[in-house]
Amino acid sequence: QVLANVVANAAEHGVGPVEVSTRREGRVVTLQLSNRDGPSGAHLAAGKGRGRGIAIAKRAARELGGRLTVEHVDGSTKAVVELPADEAPGAGGDAGPADRASPADRRRAA
Repeated sequence: QVLANVVANAAEHGVGPVEVSTRREGRVVTLQLSNRDGPSGAHLAAGKGRGRGIAIAKRAARELGGRLTVEHVDGSTKAVVELPADEAPGAGGDAGPADRASPADRRRAA
């Protein structure tokens, strides 16, 4: 629900491609989406207009133990979703250094 509403909002109210990045730091997964504001302006892109998608997404993120922030800067809107990361089955806690390495780093180490 969180991601669906954020992506739908960006697609509906923004212009051009939606840039998406993800990262995991410890037990938090972060997803960041950004794009240029469309003709409806930042007030809708930031979830302050007629639509309720961002408000619903914020509530859903809180219910999952995370948060959603939306900011408007220089004609662009950025939404950041932070959610607690589930551990993989059989994982004994935080990922070790090898698990945090990029695929390229792992190939070099092999």
